[in-house]
Amino acid sequence: MKRCHQQRERSRLTGAPRAPQAPHLCKSIVLCGGIGRLEPFYRALVESLGYELVYYQRRIPQGTPPATLAGILVVTTKISHPLRTRAARLAAEAGHVPVVYLRTPSVAAVRLGLAELLEERESVA
Repeated sequence: MKRCHQQRERSRLTGAPRAPQAPHLCKSIVLCGGIGRLEPFYRALVESLGYELVYYQRRIPQGTPPATLAGILVVTTKISHPLRTRAARLAAEAGHVPVVYLRTPSVAAVRLGLAELLEERESVA
């Protein structure tokens, strides 16, 4: 069963009440880069907004994008042209979803990136 379909009352990490059911539930956010040990915090942050996190630590693999892709966050401290190209290609394949690039892998930076991503997504819709 997909994680987004599971009914959990509280977040595993924060103990905060789970966000109310939203119409965008089960939409996926792809996060590429960042720090692997922060993945549970990235996941809790994304799930608190009602989205499902698809996390890739080093690169975005080839293949079909998630069918419910809502946006892509790319976290890299160095310029990575292959990662930028792959993220742009994935966004185009998924129907021109927004891509946000971050230079800091902190949870606070990812929170701001998510806010920017969701703002871009709403302005397009």
